[in-house]
Amino acid sequence: MTNTRKIALTAALAALALLAFMIESAFPPVFPFAPHVKLGVSNVFVLAALVLLGESWALLLSLTKSLLSAAFAGASSLLYSLPAGLCSLVVMALLLRLLFPAIGAPAVSAAGSAVFNAAQLGVYALLSGTPAALYYIPISVLLSVATGAVTGLCVALVLKALPLRLLRR
Repeated sequence: MTNTRKIALTAALAALALLAFMIESAFPPVFPFAPHVKLGVSNVFVLAALVLLGESWALLLSLTKSLLSAAFAGASSLLYSLPAGLCSLVVMALLLRLLFPAIGAPAVSAAGSAVFNAAQLGVYALLSGTPAALYYIPISVLLSVATGAVTGLCVALVLKALPLRLLRR
C-alpha cells in the first residue's frame, strides 16, 4: 500500500473514530456504577489501523483521535485519554506482534481496553492526589475486558470481510 493510500486510510479512520466517540458520548454510561468505563467504539478504528497499517500509523491515528476528541470533550480530557491511549496502543501492538493470530482481535482489544482504563484511573489518582481511585482498577479492568472483547469482535468481523490484499502491509 502506498503512503498516499495509508494517509487517506488513516484520515478516514480518524474521522470515523471521532464520529464514533461523539455518538458514544451522547449516550449514558453502559455501567452506571462505573461511568468511566465505556464501550470504546472509537477504538475499533485504532485497532483496525494497527492491524492494517502498522504501529506508526496507528500511533498517528491514536494521537489524532485524542486531540480531536479533546476539542469536543474539553482539553482536560486530553490529560487522561492521551496517556491511557498510548499505554493501550503499546500493549495491543506488542500482543499483535508477538501473539497474533494465535490470539485474535477480541483478546488484543480486551487487553488494550483493560490497560486503557487502568492507566486512566492511575493518571486520575496521580493528578487529583486521590490514591483511593486505584481501588476502582479491579472492577474497571473486569468491565473493560468485556467491552474491549466486543469492540475486538467488531474488528475481527471487519477484517474477515476485507479483501486479502488490504491485509498485507
